[in-house]
Amino acid sequence: MVVAALPDDVLAEVLRRLAPRSLAACRCVCKPWRDLVDDRRLLRADLLPRSLAGIFVNFHCLYSSEFFARPPAAAAAISGNFDFLPPKDEYDQYRHHQVEGHCNGLLLIRFRDLVVNPATRWWDRLPPRPLPRDEMDRIDAAYLVFDPAVSPRHYEVFLTPSFRWKSESEKAELDPMVEASEWPPESYTLPVFSSRTGLWQERSFIRQGQAAGTIADMRSDWASDQRNGVYWRGALYVHCQTNFVIRISLNDDKYQVIKPPEYSGRYLNFYLGRSEKGVYLALSRDNCLKVWILDETCSKMKWELKHDKHIRHILLGRNNRQGLGPWILQDINHQKNPYIYEYDEIIEAPNQKKVECEQAALEKFEWISDDENVLDNEDIVTGGYHEYINIIGFHPYKEIIFLDESLKRGLAYHLSSSKVEDIDATVSCLMNEDARCWDGDLIRSLFPVDIAKEILQIPISRHGDADFASWPHEKLGLYSVRSAYNMVRSEAFFADQSNSGRGMASRLLESQKDWKGLWKINAPGKMKIILWRAAHECLATGFQLPRRHIPSTDGCVFCNRDDTVEHVFLFCPFAAQIWEEIKRKCAVKLGRNGFSTMRHWIFDFLKRGSSHTNTLLAVTFWHIWEARNNTKNNNGTVHPQRVVIKILSYVDMILKHNTKTVDGQRGENTQAIPRWQPLPAGVWMINSDAAIFSSSRTMGVGALIRDNTGKCLVACSEMISDVVLPELAEALAIRRALGLAKEEGLQHIVMASDCLTVIRRIQTSGRDRSGVGCVIEDIKKLASTFVLCSFMHVNRLSNLAAHSLARNAELSTCTVYRSVIPDYIRDILCDDVA
Repeated sequence: MVVAALPDDVLAEVLRRLAPRSLAACRCVCKPWRDLVDDRRLLRADLLPRSLAGIFVNFHCLYSSEFFARPPAAAAAISGNFDFLPPKDEYDQYRHHQVEGHCNGLLLIRFRDLVVNPATRWWDRLPPRPLPRDEMDRIDAAYLVFDPAVSPRHYEVFLTPSFRWKSESEKAELDPMVEASEWPPESYTLPVFSSRTGLWQERSFIRQGQAAGTIADMRSDWASDQRNGVYWRGALYVHCQTNFVIRISLNDDKYQVIKPPEYSGRYLNFYLGRSEKGVYLALSRDNCLKVWILDETCSKMKWELKHDKHIRHILLGRNNRQGLGPWILQDINHQKNPYIYEYDEIIEAPNQKKVECEQAALEKFEWISDDENVLDNEDIVTGGYHEYINIIGFHPYKEIIFLDESLKRGLAYHLSSSKVEDIDATVSCLMNEDARCWDGDLIRSLFPVDIAKEILQIPISRHGDADFASWPHEKLGLYSVRSAYNMVRSEAFFADQSNSGRGMASRLLESQKDWKGLWKINAPGKMKIILWRAAHECLATGFQLPRRHIPSTDGCVFCNRDDTVEHVFLFCPFAAQIWEEIKRKCAVKLGRNGFSTMRHWIFDFLKRGSSHTNTLLAVTFWHIWEARNNTKNNNGTVHPQRVVIKILSYVDMILKHNTKTVDGQRGENTQAIPRWQPLPAGVWMINSDAAIFSSSRTMGVGALIRDNTGKCLVACSEMISDVVLPELAEALAIRRALGLAKEEGLQHIVMASDCLTVIRRIQTSGRDRSGVGCVIEDIKKLASTFVLCSFMHVNRLSNLAAHSLARNAELSTCTVYRSVIPDYIRDILCDDVA
């Protein structure tokens, strides 16, 4: 077979020209063809690895490129100092490694003429570059082309000329005929190196369309050391002098001049790049960021303005969010050439070895964004914005442009959302460092509402406590085999529920509230159990018993229809008559029209209903189930009217004899109110309490300080936002009360709270790793600053004054009363010491 003799590269080139459907058919011809198509990713070139591991940045004043990278989680980190390259030899005149070009993961190193893959540590050396044949004073810039979808092993390097600026050229005047000639020429001959042949060869490209200008025009523009070039879908795009772009088609050896966008002003520093949707051109000028994308439809080659926005207000507001960090800057120049930084030179000690000196330089200058000690702690700019913005480059796979702010910090600007991401950001960027709290306005502007709520309710240590690991399935945050076993069993239960078609709760906390609401119904336990089993559909109905391999009749005892749970309690004619009579006397709305499952219906009824109707539901379910069982077992029927009479009588009895008095004033209770117990002279009693206002997601703090006679010295009523967990609220109240005592200069105190769980956490010697752990540690550190500080749990009735202060915090942000007792706690304090 002739095809079998073709080299893999030739065969791959043939297959690449096929349509996807034909290529898929060729893939099934034989195993070698299938492997070739898969290895070269001919069928789906977009399945090539697409991840950004690092950014090389060139600075005019530095010899080597700096490397800014995010360490991978599971793979080896990429080193930016190219320590795997060979040492300097007779072919090398420089020891520095500056990136001259890049393409799809390969780098071209300037001066040393090396092609490098920093991820695999592979490298290849280019032969010496050919010298220009003409007399024109020009500079050749190199551009790398590597397409792994075409060939994973071969690459090409193109040399394109640019002319020196006329005022800097040694040849101020060229032949007028030469200067008047058009540029680029109609036949554009470029030196090209191919890794297939290992040689530099001249390759001619024929121009389509008009030239960009004349050689004299080119010499009037400053020739940058390196203008950007990008490779996109079989073509090389090069940014040339006077800001035009040439598109070199590698498939048909043709090229085309693309004029720059119309923009007023001289010396415009356009940046050419490749990103998610093709070839882009960017310009940063006067705090305005403009981005164009090249529209190549129908070969019209037109720059379409994609983004035009002043970004001053965005950068001024520091609209940053964590997402690309943590990133690490490997300062290659400090490590290799500390002498170029005269102000920060590494001096080798007399008895210090060279290796130790280099290690000291590495430790001194390697900056890690996670390290809070080196974070930028400058205040947010409140006046004018005086920084200048440089363009570093484009993200290759997302519409993100990388910027730097006056060489101080790296920024990632999202073109679609205009969000600015600090690529060296940590969570501290979301905090108000002075107040040691979350920056609520910033978080709400960056995150969805539900995520912002979750972030804002995370407590922050006031004393800079170190981060710690927490196990969320234990109260103290400590891992235990028992908790892990229970977690696995719970996950298995929910997975079984989902596989059996009964669904799995997507919002577990909401589901837990529903179940708690069921058990809070004012009814005997036996009736709530029937309601609970009905929600789980685990009652012994005619539908369930056969599934448990228990012989039973399938029909309903009243109507002989399917004996399901919902039929027994809602849709059976017997149950329907009962509900109709109850609805006539009690005005209850069942809402059976939108019935889906028994559980959803019960929870929906409980949410809509009052305490009276919820009690009525539990009692009705129990009596319907009782009547159904009596009819089935005793072969006797009961009239629905009699069942309704029993239900209403039972509900009246519960409301008269089993109702707990609920009053906002907790002092109205039949049990004896504890009285004030005098403390030793010089010891102060501090009481604290918390109140949660669920509707506004806030909490109130109440704290008061009394001497040994019961006289109130200070009272505090304060509001704290974004707290909805009771235990956290109580811990925050204690922390605020201790801070208040510290402000008053007290040294001997007794801290009292009516929250026993928090008091036990504080009295535990070990580290609390729960969600309130950082607040508990703050409390312990505050307590250690007093000469005497003890904690005690008191009855709620002994803490009524602090509770009233907490409840009244909703009316004010923060109020501290000194030597003046608030009117609403005066009577409580008087009764306490009476």
